[in-house]
Amino acid sequence: MERKFLFLIFSCIAFEIFTQNPSYPVSWTLENCIEYAKENNISINSLRFSKNAAEQDLLQAKEPQYPNLNGTISRGLLALHGSNGLQLNSAQSQSIGLNSSMTLTAA
Repeated sequence: MERKFLFLIFSCIAFEIFTQNPSYPVSWTLENCIEYAKENNISINSLRFSKNAAEQDLLQAKEPQYPNLNGTISRGLLALHGSNGLQLNSAQSQSIGLNSSMTLTAA
């Protein structure tokens, strides 16, 4: 019985420690209300996030300064057979390609 009582007291203390205590002001004045509304307004917070995302997009757009170069090489062999038995006719193909790009920014 004593163990259950101690466990109950410990649980209540732990629950009180881990509960969230909001930082509400002790007395609500007009200034406190306005400040709380500015900090916790969903529309204003989403505009802040949008502004930060736009700033990050701008930095990312200004970043690429060096050109990139991509290359591809492919080679193939095609064997054809005729209507009167297997005929080993072949056609070879080869393809080589290079691609380069660079972002130009206005100063």
